[in-house]
Amino acid sequence: MTYVVAVDGGGTSTRSVVADRSGRCLGFAKTGSGNPVSAGEAVAAAAFAASLDAALTQAGVAAADVDCLLFSMAGSFTGAASPALAERLRGLGFRVTPAIEGDLLGVFCSGAAELTGYTLEAGTGSGAVRVEDGRIARTADGLGWLLGDEGSGFWFGHAVVRAACADLDRRGPATALTSLVLAEAGVTLDWSRAGEGRPAALPALMGYVYDLRPVQLSRFARLAFEA
Repeated sequence: MTYVVAVDGGGTSTRSVVADRSGRCLGFAKTGSGNPVSAGEAVAAAAFAASLDAALTQAGVAAADVDCLLFSMAGSFTGAASPALAERLRGLGFRVTPAIEGDLLGVFCSGAAELTGYTLEAGTGSGAVRVEDGRIARTADGLGWLLGDEGSGFWFGHAVVRAACADLDRRGPATALTSLVLAEAGVTLDWSRAGEGRPAALPALMGYVYDLRPVQLSRFARLAFEA
């Protein structure tokens, strides 16, 4: 019997599924960030490998028996030539050459009944595509946290943290977001002056944020809606 394996790699999580040729799901696993742009190729490759290994184990399928391997991932333009990914796949025992597509096409195919239409995605990142005959014909945004992804989890989270920092620094208006952001970061709300004449909470928050990968600011997005 031959098997199909598909991997969904996003900024927040990676999911792998093993299926037989009838489409029956045999194994499923979920791990951490699989976006090579926001997480780095080494981190993404490790997440892919862990997810694939767990899904194959659950399915009782050997990697060598897989004859179709598809990655649908954010940041796919870098993942296609990733030595780290290729090495991980060899280590797991895959013999097939993987097909790599963007996550927006994966979103479209997972929900559409036709091969032509549109996808709008707003997760950790964001973007939109026009699909024609099963292929992407036009893309808007999806440029990653540094250059775009407007309306995404990162976009909201970044704005939330900046607003709280501006409040603490007295450069911006007071906001209910400040106490929520500090609680999320595990920082005590302390308005007493610390070094350089700043509230003690501000350098503590800065230390927490700068220890994160930039895309992890998306965890603060929900605070906008709580407030």
